[in-house]
Amino acid sequence: MHSNNSRAAVVAQAFPRACNERGRDNPPCKEGETIWRIKLAMSFSRWPAMEFKILNFFVANPNRVFSRDQLLNEVWGYENYPCSRTVDNHVLKLRQKLELEPAEPVHFRTVHRVGYKLIPEVS
Repeated sequence: MHSNNSRAAVVAQAFPRACNERGRDNPPCKEGETIWRIKLAMSFSRWPAMEFKILNFFVANPNRVFSRDQLLNEVWGYENYPCSRTVDNHVLKLRQKLELEPAEPVHFRTVHRVGYKLIPEVS
């Protein structure tokens, strides 16, 4: 089981600007950024293990497109092979937790007829 700090570090790796405190080198907070920071500050210990595991996989492989089958194999493994809708549900939950506008995702993108990819925040 990952600690809160290691889970937070995974998110900070993909979304550095959102995790940094406002300072000299950061632009002023944009509308919605405060909500974003609040979402990131939530307790990572309450995240289901598989949501964190898929997030960790995406962060380790930014900008790469993965099919549902690839995600099932890499994240869930061959012996724990749920249906491909499981991937859709987990990506939806990540969007709800980490996107400013989950209905219009910027980071967890669907590549139609292929799968999903993470586009990390540009720092």
